[in-house]
Amino acid sequence: MPAGASATMQLVPGRLQHTDTECSTQQSPLMTLVCRHLRIRRRPRDRCLAVPEDGLGEDLSDFMKQDLERFAAKQQQQQQQASRSYTTQQTDQATSSSPLKETVDKVLIADFFFILVVLAWLGAGLAEKAALRSSTLIDAWMPLWPMVFQPAIGILMAGALVSGGLNWVQEQQQKKQ
Repeated sequence: MPAGASATMQLVPGRLQHTDTECSTQQSPLMTLVCRHLRIRRRPRDRCLAVPEDGLGEDLSDFMKQDLERFAAKQQQQQQQASRSYTTQQTDQATSSSPLKETVDKVLIADFFFILVVLAWLGAGLAEKAALRSSTLIDAWMPLWPMVFQPAIGILMAGALVSGGLNWVQEQQQKKQ
């Protein structure tokens, strides 16, 4: 066929047939959607599907518009369901947490930041000893290590185990309900 000739499509019940002819390398957005929708394998770049000349294009365009509307409605419905389930999970978690768990979590947070301060103090003491050859900070830190800092680290580890155990108990209770 001569260059610039268009391809024609024939509607067969349930299928769209394509006669293999050349057309422009610019494929319209509508035909791109038709190719994707009908899962037609793309031809080499010099071949494409063109809008049919026998009036089928308007029917196909209407069909595609209806399909896009159904898709948009379904997508909106899925987003609404996802947001509902997310808010339901948040309210369940907020109402089901026990005062004991909240107290343990607050103590763990405070203990964690206390340990960070202690480590910063140790780091500053080591830097002071290396740079200034003075051990003032380390000398103040060392007597507190066995009586204050080691128990704080132990509380953090034990609290993490207790918090995990409380979470497990809550999950088991929720599964029973």
